[in-house]
Amino acid sequence: MKILILCTGNSCRSQMAHGILQSLDENLNVESAGTEPANEVNPKAIKVMSEIGLDISNHKPELVDIYLNDEWDYVITVCGGAKEVCPAFLGKVQHRLHIGFDDPSDARGSEEYVMNEFRKTRDLIKKEFTDFYQKIKNRLVNMIPDYQNIGNKIGEIIHIGGKEVLELCKNNSVYLIDIREEYETAARQFDIERVIFLPNSELEETYNNLPQDFLLIIADSVGLRSKEAVLFLKEKGYQHIINLAGGIVDWERSGFNVIINPSETLHGQCACMLRSNTGRKSNFK
Repeated sequence: MKILILCTGNSCRSQMAHGILQSLDENLNVESAGTEPANEVNPKAIKVMSEIGLDISNHKPELVDIYLNDEWDYVITVCGGAKEVCPAFLGKVQHRLHIGFDDPSDARGSEEYVMNEFRKTRDLIKKEFTDFYQKIKNRLVNMIPDYQNIGNKIGEIIHIGGKEVLELCKNNSVYLIDIREEYETAARQFDIERVIFLPNSELEETYNNLPQDFLLIIADSVGLRSKEAVLFLKEKGYQHIINLAGGIVDWERSGFNVIINPSETLHGQCACMLRSNTGRKSNFK
């Protein structure tokens, strides 16, 4: 889900909202911008965010124009009182929201007083955007496409082919989870935008890094290890999870796109026993 947070200077409120919302779910695509961006993020905003364990020191104010050609699920303006004019977003957006906050940069007084005003605004932003996230989290679940009546269900597992994968992956609530080992992904990768690489050898220790509010399609070389991974994840409470039948071997055999690294080749007696010549992980995508 793509969310753009707007104000005028993109130096304080929108940057704090950006950092807070992104911290709630790393799978969200959150950006912030302004109609008249400042030269830098307000140092006091950076400081009060660090007090709650969030680092926005690497953020920089951006001009909203760079996002006009993108499509957004939500655009949220955060400007405050009547003396402010909220920026208008002319790009493609499904939902426009206004969650207003007074600008703590306008506070005047002692250093302690001003910093407390920043903290008050930070806490208000955290509350409002946490509430907002809980609402869209429910929507994310509802956005998962209907997958119960496609493919073949054998026992507890739904098995689908490449054509169904491509259709499902048009939805932003779907990820393909490639559980092949690094020597396997070094040679060939699925040419799909939303892919998470999680080697099967690390699955038991790191499975809880996978998002639960998305439909997950598990894939390996030929669909055997992925079937076991589906059962494992179901036992761990994952509800929306299916298996890619035939893995990347059938995927490529059926003519679907793969990304090939010519410097890596695999060899072995069968697809489930393939090994790399070098064993290196190559970032060739």
